[in-house]
Amino acid sequence: MSRIDETNKGKRVNLIHTNDPYTRLKPGIKGTYQNVMLQTDGHQHSIQWDDGSTLMMIEGVDSFEFLEVVSTLSDKCRFGKKGFPHCHCNDCLGAIIQYAEFKKDKVYHYKGEEVTINSFCPLPSCCEIFIQGEREPAFCKWLTLEEARGALT
Repeated sequence: MSRIDETNKGKRVNLIHTNDPYTRLKPGIKGTYQNVMLQTDGHQHSIQWDDGSTLMMIEGVDSFEFLEVVSTLSDKCRFGKKGFPHCHCNDCLGAIIQYAEFKKDKVYHYKGEEVTINSFCPLPSCCEIFIQGEREPAFCKWLTLEEARGALT
């Protein structure tokens, strides 16, 4: 018999290792935790990876870590300082020191595309920005802070 536990639903995770030889997932990719299926023969963790993959992690075989939530977000945040994933509204973007150079309503250029910053991850161990373009089909991509600094003009 199995049951599903959603205690950690919505928390951000970082992949440390997977034993699956066929996956495109690499150590260091981030994802959003969904649930754990508790079974008598082992636990399976459901994670929505940022690249779109939904590969489950098998406890004792694969490994990942929960990322720490930043608790010092801006008073302007419309989500009340709850931290990621609740706070990625861009209202705090300029108030977090790592992102101070980026502006919420500015149009940037990225590889010939006009893009805006759609959301961001305020976790110190993550520091990623999600950009989105207007063309159809919509262009969207997660960039590390370093990539964003070098590529957004």
